[in-house]
Amino acid sequence: MMIKNILIYICIIALGYIFYLLFVGYLSYYVFLVILFCPILSLILLLLMFHRSQLSFIDKKVSIIQQEKSVIKIKKEAPLLGYCRVHIFQSKYLLKNEINEIDIVYPHCGGFRLTLGKYKQYDTLNLFFIKKNSSDYIDVTVLPKSIQYPFDDIASTLPSQEQENYSISQKGDDPTEIFDIHEYHEGDLLKNIHWKLSLKHQKLLIKDNALPIQETISLQCMLYANDDDNDLMFQYLHAFCQYLLLHQYAFTFMNQHIEGQQQYLQALSQLLWTKKDVHNHTKSLYQYLVDKEGVHYIKR
Repeated sequence: MMIKNILIYICIIALGYIFYLLFVGYLSYYVFLVILFCPILSLILLLLMFHRSQLSFIDKKVSIIQQEKSVIKIKKEAPLLGYCRVHIFQSKYLLKNEINEIDIVYPHCGGFRLTLGKYKQYDTLNLFFIKKNSSDYIDVTVLPKSIQYPFDDIASTLPSQEQENYSISQKGDDPTEIFDIHEYHEGDLLKNIHWKLSLKHQKLLIKDNALPIQETISLQCMLYANDDDNDLMFQYLHAFCQYLLLHQYAFTFMNQHIEGQQQYLQALSQLLWTKKDVHNHTKSLYQYLVDKEGVHYIKR
């Protein structure tokens, strides 16, 4: 851009000089002087005002999809000065307006901090520049892209949503199921007497009500040193979690109980940034391992 503007300016000088030769007089002389001194004035203005030049991201956090083109906004504050040029991902961007949009694409999933770094601030005529540095940054969470995954085999291993399960170690308050039977002791509620068994054994027997429990689905992830392998794992994980949420399954992921989309995205973002799975130490009959090969049911 700088070379292009210099060539344009040289052409303007040539035209001004021709105008001066063709129309000798005060007007043509002063026009030629203005053409000559404009770059000098523009350079002086740049030297005086460049310290007020600032570049910053509009947003501090964004979430984008892997391998999809996304837009981020950069604010340019440069009173009385010209364009700014920045380098992002080995590409050059010319910032002309106060609010500028640039396209970014991330090939891999994860959490990334994008810093503006060094940039060039041009003068009003965009002939000269001074290098500056911006420490402003934006945190980019790159979510896995959606894929199609066959869940027919996995679906058969999931807990039934119609059948209710009960604790085998703790009594509860569900009178429709019996946890245990014991002889009557002082303080037992009379309404819990099991009359049929009491008549059969000729003594008062008390039934303890059962405690309904919901079987927990627990997810674990296998993380790799290779980004391509991690991308596959994240894609399978994302597809499986979306399947569970779609079918109204609650599950444990990153040691967090997930019941909705917002909870899941927060847990997924944590995993994308840390690249460390937080294992759930609670035993579950429904444990699944997600790796670069797919989703696997762990039999207990």
